[in-house]
Amino acid sequence: MVELLQSGRNFPIILDLSLIQTIDYYTGIVFEVVTNTENNSTSIGRGGRYDKLLGLYHPQQENIPGIGFVLLLDNLYQVLSASQQLPQTTPSAHWLVVAETEQAYTKAFAYSAKLRNSVHLVRVEMDLGGYNPEASRKYARDRNIGQIAWIKANADPVIESL
Repeated sequence: MVELLQSGRNFPIILDLSLIQTIDYYTGIVFEVVTNTENNSTSIGRGGRYDKLLGLYHPQQENIPGIGFVLLLDNLYQVLSASQQLPQTTPSAHWLVVAETEQAYTKAFAYSAKLRNSVHLVRVEMDLGGYNPEASRKYARDRNIGQIAWIKANADPVIESL
């Protein structure tokens, strides 16, 4: 995890394994990921081993061992923002999926999921606003979106390349 967080970043990250956690469900090692920037220590993640946590929620109180962690996104955002390492622009979507009617929303969501689950990274935006087709085309052109999928409730999608 530390290597993943450190990759391409210029702020130090420390993995602290010496914590003593007072939360009862932790049963083993507990860790925290901390970064030190400008004389300021900020926790950007934490986690640990818990062998009895799932038993609290399991119908037969069966304990299943596990380990988990959480990234503290607000803190991570602040560290990245202060070090000016956040992207300055949002990447363009590859597809705009337009539900032509409210009855086509379900089909549009399913088509968007199909596009996103392809082998390659595909960014998809959805237009559920009921705009006229020319407004949707203008939006796609302004955002450098290359493909529009027009979705009707009872027909195959119509694909338009821009």
